[in-house]
Amino acid sequence: MMSACFLDTNILLYAAFDKNLEPKKNEIASEILKRPGHAISTQVLLEFHNNLVNPRKSNLSEATIDQWLNFAAEYEVITMTPDLVFAAIEITRRYKIHTFDSALLAAAHKAEATIMYSEDLNHGQIYGTVRVCNPFKEDFLAFQ
Repeated sequence: MMSACFLDTNILLYAAFDKNLEPKKNEIASEILKRPGHAISTQVLLEFHNNLVNPRKSNLSEATIDQWLNFAAEYEVITMTPDLVFAAIEITRRYKIHTFDSALLAAAHKAEATIMYSEDLNHGQIYGTVRVCNPFKEDFLAFQ
């Protein structure tokens, strides 16, 4: 199934966290989540949960955390398989980036996404067929 874009964990986190902490990022992330056609991976779900239950980062109740996880799981969820792990390793070798970032890119390729929203990778860079866009940069729209 083809998805318009792939979401890195930080997009979900900025939408879920207290909007008073990062109001502009919360607004932008919330707007992105309103659009259809997103994909995430099982890795994103796990990272999202890990951050939501961290008391230094979040004070959300278990019920609210479950609501957010259920919301995120409604997107197309790419399951990490051995083939995707090997694809991630190839991406790591080719682009000299961290393996976990490569795993996200491998999942984005699997979802046939052309854009990956993330603030962790190089804004505007194309990795194979996926362009990374940091929606929190001023020139964000130039890369959509």
